[in-house]
Amino acid sequence: MARRIATEYRNILIDLNLTQFEEFMHLLQEADIQTEVRIFENGDKECMLYDKYCLIPLAFRNMGSYLKCTGTFVVYDWNIAYALQRSLQQFKGNAMCYRIYQGEMIEYEYVQGQIIKITEIKNGKRQLIYKSDRMFPYIQQQLYHSTKIEKQIAAIKAEIDSLLDQRIAASHTKVTDETKVADIDEQLKGLVKKLFVLEA
Repeated sequence: MARRIATEYRNILIDLNLTQFEEFMHLLQEADIQTEVRIFENGDKECMLYDKYCLIPLAFRNMGSYLKCTGTFVVYDWNIAYALQRSLQQFKGNAMCYRIYQGEMIEYEYVQGQIIKITEIKNGKRQLIYKSDRMFPYIQQQLYHSTKIEKQIAAIKAEIDSLLDQRIAASHTKVTDETKVADIDEQLKGLVKKLFVLEA
C-alpha cells in the first residue's frame, strides 16, 4: 500500500493579527513542534519549523495591523503537515496542498480554510475526486471548540487518508478494480461533506 512521502504547500497565504499569531504559535507548541521566531526591525517575523529532514522558514510580513504569511515549501514531518493543515482551516488560509506518494500526488485546493477541490495527479493525468458545491464558502467557522468535535474531525481525516491509500492500492493492481475505486470515491465525497459540517 502506497504511503505518503511528503506534503508540498504551494502559494500558501494566511493573514494573522497579533492575537492570531500567538494562537498559531500555541497550536505549533501543542503539536510538540520545535520552532524559533526571529523578529526584524521593520516588524516582519520569521518562524522556523524544525522538520526531521530540513528547516521550514515561514515568513510573516508586517502589514501594519496584521501579518501576512506567504510561501511555498515541502514538509516531510507528518506532525508539521497536520499542524499546517489545521492552521489553514482555523485561520481561513488559501493554499494548494499536494500529498506526494510514489508515482502520484493528491492535490487539495484550500480557499478561505475550506477544501474546495481534491484531484488525483498520476502519469501526467488529472482526475477529479471531489469538488465542493460551494466554491467560495465564506461562512464563519468555529473550529475545535470542543474535544469531541476535534476528535471527530481527526477520525474522519484519518479515514480519508486510509481511503486514499486504498484507492491508490486498487489503481496499482494489474487489473484496476473500477467498481472499488468508484465506491471509494463516493465514500470520500461523503466524508469530506461531513468535514464541512463539523468545521462550520
